[in-house]
Amino acid sequence: MWKVFLVEDESVIREGLRDNIPWEQYGYRFVGEAQDGEMALPLIRKTRPDVLITDIKMPFMDGLSLSKIVGTEFPDMKIIIISGYDDFEYARQAIEVGVDQYLLKPITRMTLKKVLLELRDKMEQDREQKDYQLQFQNEMREYEQFSRRHFFERLLGGELSVKEIYEEAARLSIEMTASCYNLLFFSLQEKKKEPSEREMDEFSKAQDEIMHYFLRHPRYVLFRWNINSYGVLIKAEQEQIEEYTRRGVEQIQKVCTQLGDMLLWHVAAGESVERLSMLADCYQEVNHYFACRFLFPEQHILTQLSLSELRMGQLMSGEEFSEEKNEDYQNKRLLKGALAYIDLHFCEEELSLNQVAKEIGVSTNYFSAIFSQSMQKTFTEYVTAKRMEYAKSLLKNTEKSSGEIATEVGYKDPHYFSFVFKKTQGLSPREYRAKKQAIIS
Repeated sequence: MWKVFLVEDESVIREGLRDNIPWEQYGYRFVGEAQDGEMALPLIRKTRPDVLITDIKMPFMDGLSLSKIVGTEFPDMKIIIISGYDDFEYARQAIEVGVDQYLLKPITRMTLKKVLLELRDKMEQDREQKDYQLQFQNEMREYEQFSRRHFFERLLGGELSVKEIYEEAARLSIEMTASCYNLLFFSLQEKKKEPSEREMDEFSKAQDEIMHYFLRHPRYVLFRWNINSYGVLIKAEQEQIEEYTRRGVEQIQKVCTQLGDMLLWHVAAGESVERLSMLADCYQEVNHYFACRFLFPEQHILTQLSLSELRMGQLMSGEEFSEEKNEDYQNKRLLKGALAYIDLHFCEEELSLNQVAKEIGVSTNYFSAIFSQSMQKTFTEYVTAKRMEYAKSLLKNTEKSSGEIATEVGYKDPHYFSFVFKKTQGLSPREYRAKKQAIIS
């Protein structure tokens, strides 16, 4: 329902319009009134009406002055001028300040109804057009992000020749020319599954601050890698590359440490290379460092130096780390990291064996083998069990519908969720809830 505000210095006319026009019947909600422009302006700024109806001649601030200010501050607001003067000059000035309608007193109910309905239709058409434009812009943005991510996946996977790299980068408006390159990967995630509104706002601000830092510096090319992870291609002269790498790591560290324990974050940086064709090797190295966040969740900065120091500390404390002597130990560490990742993401529909394997830096087949051997169940069985336990908790402790719960635990299709629930639990979600409520009562 559209909002309307009325400004008229004659109380009889103002009250007559306010009380005798069936605003809601015409698709409007009456949100306020004032006797002159000066008193109206702060109320208009507060209520933000869609339509302003104002007299043209008023003390202190007239309707034209008010319309000019409102038109500047709220360009989408529709303005109806009402006047007792059939004067061309007034009409000309009203057109200049962007007034939508100019009505002469006395105003009949039918005249105002006609104008209000015409404006309502126009505003609805404008909103629909804006919705289409916004949808188109969002779809284009998603397509561009997908294209950008796909390009970097192929680039870092070693699938593109140098000629193809430059051609594809030019198509995506990415400047790749430099004498030296490096890669930086970082992940940001809230620790709580259900953070407060304040915590969500703080997380969003921190994320935006980091994104804007990399986006405004031409030496960095930011790209989305997966749900919670981002990559940064660093381009610079050979004598500057380490400095830009260090700055990137320190910026992430500075922003994230301000949030304390609220945020789970990690950043990994590789070793610089001098050719685009060597970026695939750089990626293999930095991805190995980045995967170590699951092995060492408290180690936020993951570089060759920081991990070497960590390993040295383990050796000095007597903790085994040798891959050759302790393959079983390494598999347990990998599994621990994978389970930690699954615990954070099991409610996401996109979660897959391939995604988890990629996160911990091993092949899908290898991860599948060590997972099944260690857990005595398949990856799908494990994730399904976690989703079902969470679904049972929601059925027992909330009033959410089965469809809402299906979405919340990672199933797009509520019918499939019900099928899986009955297959694994022996009864439907509705039957489970009814049984638990009967026990409680």
